[in-house]
Amino acid sequence: MLHNARAPIIWLSGMYGRITGMLLEYLVPSKARRNLIEVLWTRRAVGSVNALARLADIATSAADKEITAMEALGLVDVERKANARVVRANEASPFAAPLRALLKAEKAKHVVAKGPSVDQVRGWLRHYGAPLVVSATGKSARAVPSLEETLIHGLRVSHSDAAVARTFPVLLWRNRDRLRFPDLVHGAHQAGQGRTLGFFLDLTAELTGDRRLAQLADELKDRRVRRETFFFDDAGNTLTGKELAEVNTPAVGRRWHFLMNMPLDSFETIFRKATGAAPAN
Repeated sequence: MLHNARAPIIWLSGMYGRITGMLLEYLVPSKARRNLIEVLWTRRAVGSVNALARLADIATSAADKEITAMEALGLVDVERKANARVVRANEASPFAAPLRALLKAEKAKHVVAKGPSVDQVRGWLRHYGAPLVVSATGKSARAVPSLEETLIHGLRVSHSDAAVARTFPVLLWRNRDRLRFPDLVHGAHQAGQGRTLGFFLDLTAELTGDRRLAQLADELKDRRVRRETFFFDDAGNTLTGKELAEVNTPAVGRRWHFLMNMPLDSFETIFRKATGAAPAN
């Protein structure tokens, strides 16, 4: 009797293991595949193969090949309309739960792989002039990396730490004459933070009227990005957060397709206090 009672559990466990194994077999180190999974399952995008290819920053031919494989596996629903295929994640797929678990684990692994803690990064940012309160851990952080490397870590942290985001224009302005911008731009692209850097450069240019920063920001514009996303990692988790972001996002944020519950004066107040700079004409 005990054996019979446990049989369904053992079967389900084995089934889950087989599903996960099949999915891991599918999830090979392919940039096209990883990008499409992120677009379809994390960003919940729905669209044609061409549109999804643009969002995933891959060739249409690569997107077509991967979507065909995903459809065969049941990972996506494909609706054929006229001459286009409209693709969306298949939430009813038996792979949905293990895929979410894998994406969550991969996100945690990605964060750990990026190295320094938030406290360490805040300490480094303060070292270079960010008006941040730093914990004892941040003050005793290991050797401070280069200015450009510190800013790249700061770009990542700004999506989870509002104080870091608010002080970023101060940091850019105070270091504008010593920054190696080509190195900063290259590093930001490598870290997947090119759009974030462009936003902060554009924001700083708006606060100061500095045309050089505006031109640098313009060079970072990716015309393929059209979908608005929440700047802060947890901003879209509640209906209230979404509504406030819709109301409070500054115009410069919308230019970069970011939504945030942080109006322009939230940045401007700290910037004027820290730098003493007069408002831009």
